[in-house]
Amino acid sequence: MPNKNNQQVRAITAIVCDEVRVENNGKPFLIGVYTGSINIEAAEIPVDKDIYNFQMAIWLLLELKQIGEINVDLQIKTPNAEKAILVKAKAIIDKLPMKGEIIPVSIGPLPLKLWHDGEIEIQFRNQIDSEWETIRVLPVTVKVNPSLSNTFMGA
Repeated sequence: MPNKNNQQVRAITAIVCDEVRVENNGKPFLIGVYTGSINIEAAEIPVDKDIYNFQMAIWLLLELKQIGEINVDLQIKTPNAEKAILVKAKAIIDKLPMKGEIIPVSIGPLPLKLWHDGEIEIQFRNQIDSEWETIRVLPVTVKVNPSLSNTFMGA
């Protein structure tokens, strides 16, 4: 297990939402935050499950502990994926934030294939450490609702 006291950067949490936007004044805001689970309704479950049916963004909150180059990985495992989605990030930190200040990082939108029940698991690691740390797990429920086939899904 990695020694959390020696890490350059630590993930505090990952907030999952539909979208992250930035106001004119630079303030970010999150749209459609998933607090407990993700529930998806589909007109049918396609035979070809290689179709993306869900999109999410991640608002990652980090705590920095030293200056210099940091390299981190984020891994997203879904019920359908044979391979996890891997996001790599690199930054040069020349000044530490004030004590207690967290650094937000927006990731996404990420298109996903969610065609059956299960979990989305979000994991984080410093690239200097080899072990993944699970920072968020969200249950996924997919419900078939044939009445949706007559609904326009565009707007």
